[in-house]
Amino acid sequence: MRFDSLVFPVFLALVTLLHARLRSTRGQNSFLLLCSYLFYGWIDPLFCLLIGFSTAVDFLVARAMESPGAHRKRLLGLSIASNLGLLGIFKYLDFFIENVATACSMLGFQAHPTTLGLLLPIGISFYTFQSLGYTIDVYRKQVAPCRDPLRFALFVSFFPQLVSGPIERANRLLPQLKTHRTLSHNHVREALPLLLRGWTLKLVVADGIAPHVDRIFALANPSQVMLAAGTLAFSIQILADFSAYTDLARGSAKLLGIQLVENFQRPYAALSPSHFWRRWHISLSLWFRDYLYIPLGGSRQSRFRISCALLFTLVAAGAWHGAAWSFLGWGLFHGLALCLGHAVGWNASWKPRNKKQLVLGWGGTMAVVGLGWAMFRAPSISWLISALTNPSWSPEELGSAFLLGIICGVYSMFWLLEHWIQRTPKPLVQGAFSAACLLACLLLAPELRGDFLYFRF
Repeated sequence: MRFDSLVFPVFLALVTLLHARLRSTRGQNSFLLLCSYLFYGWIDPLFCLLIGFSTAVDFLVARAMESPGAHRKRLLGLSIASNLGLLGIFKYLDFFIENVATACSMLGFQAHPTTLGLLLPIGISFYTFQSLGYTIDVYRKQVAPCRDPLRFALFVSFFPQLVSGPIERANRLLPQLKTHRTLSHNHVREALPLLLRGWTLKLVVADGIAPHVDRIFALANPSQVMLAAGTLAFSIQILADFSAYTDLARGSAKLLGIQLVENFQRPYAALSPSHFWRRWHISLSLWFRDYLYIPLGGSRQSRFRISCALLFTLVAAGAWHGAAWSFLGWGLFHGLALCLGHAVGWNASWKPRNKKQLVLGWGGTMAVVGLGWAMFRAPSISWLISALTNPSWSPEELGSAFLLGIICGVYSMFWLLEHWIQRTPKPLVQGAFSAACLLACLLLAPELRGDFLYFRF
């Protein structure tokens, strides 16, 4: 089920009202688990089998770890193998087969690959990482194994954050599922602005700018001017699209008495690449930091060891986003940028001493992020190289780029206005802004809407 469908508001309202009427925690958890599987299986019920498999394996593995004499490393290996195995089969197997066939052809061998053509289950990268993080925490004895299969199943499949995060930690979400939850005036007052902001960002901003982005990145031979315009537009689209999902997830969860983590903190105000990654997709960044970067020796070893850990972690993050060389290149590019930043002191703790350094730090960060988004969105690496090396442009292209820049500026005003509204504690002003968001969704939402971008990851 999609957050931006007409069905979802009705579904959410019914779930909220019925959930609030249940008097026992177990009854609430059972109801939410049923609703979560209904939500996830709305498109294809077979997807529920995969999430059920991942849930069962990790629940049993964690329980087995507390047994005397348990082979904890082997049990952890089983959890890692099952979760990454699901990702490998559904997300990367066809990519691997195709590239092996290409390599064989380059070496003069005739290859006739047969790909499986499996449909990628929505959200598989999110719930496998959340479940895997739980077993790693149990292995490290940072979290006690959950003894209630119902509560653990809901932890893995909680529908507001199931499909595109945020990726929750066991020590944060599991305790919230252990207590009875009520629907209060404060929950509604906090949830509605999040929901309206999320729908506005998705329906008006992200879907409004998406056709311009698609048109530019479908050009056969784009110029540098069009690439720059398309990259600027995509930078706005992906932030609006992904942060919209997080807002909708957090707002929906608040109505059910659950607090989800914040996933974005004005990432385009970052002053260094490291600073950007502390503000962008925070739950995933922290997941890779705690479960990959630090175990590889990050922040504890020599500069060479730190650089290797950074490169490996960012390449892994790129691979997490999809089975394509452009994603791997995007991860490697950001990894190199972080290594260079650490080497020259341009990291998350860097503070500008004057306005010139402030402008240079922000401008350099946006240049790195923008080039990274161009790699992320480009249909191929060769397409991107062709666009980067094509300085020619026509007056029509310059005019189109200028017009698109104005459109991007208009859309960007939403964040500036919303940030000002947040700092204005007057209920009348905030209520007027929420009403304006609702009106914008009703009047300005395009008829043709695309899926949330992170559904494919």
